[in-house]
Amino acid sequence: MLRHPVLRQLQKENMQQKQRERHVATSYDRHDARCCLFPRCLMAEQHPDLGKACFQVAGGEKGPWPPTLGQPVNDPCSLGSLARLGALVVYAIGAREDGPIKIGITSDVVSRLSALQTGNWQQLSVLSAHFAGARATAAKIEAALHGRLAHRSMVGEWFDLPLSAFHCAMRELVNVNR
Repeated sequence: MLRHPVLRQLQKENMQQKQRERHVATSYDRHDARCCLFPRCLMAEQHPDLGKACFQVAGGEKGPWPPTLGQPVNDPCSLGSLARLGALVVYAIGAREDGPIKIGITSDVVSRLSALQTGNWQQLSVLSAHFAGARATAAKIEAALHGRLAHRSMVGEWFDLPLSAFHCAMRELVNVNR
């Protein structure tokens, strides 16, 4: 642990720079600096609607912030914004859309993908992510999904089902709770 204030500040700045680089590197071409809550993308004082933000969903359309429960949020920029706000997402991670897929909750999908990739021989990707709110709500959604899809359960949170079945179960769950 660094004790000198100048060294601590340098270490902090170095870590922030690495976070910015990692953020931009994971944003790919879907990144939209106009609505990103990450400071390097758009400084808060430059934002035309200070305090407001938007998010980008799978099809590229934008919606109000925060997204509604169960709303797909597949833009890396928005996923990072949710993580910084402490919100969780229900995710489906797998090598292919036809299964198997892992269904779980996390606030940081990129880190979760990296952790899962370490022990997997196939190239995994985030197939889908849906806004799940706070931990208590997210845990209920995850448990309901696991219960609904239990007949296709493999090991742990891995399910032998296509991504379309996950989306169907997610839609059913969100529609029941409205």
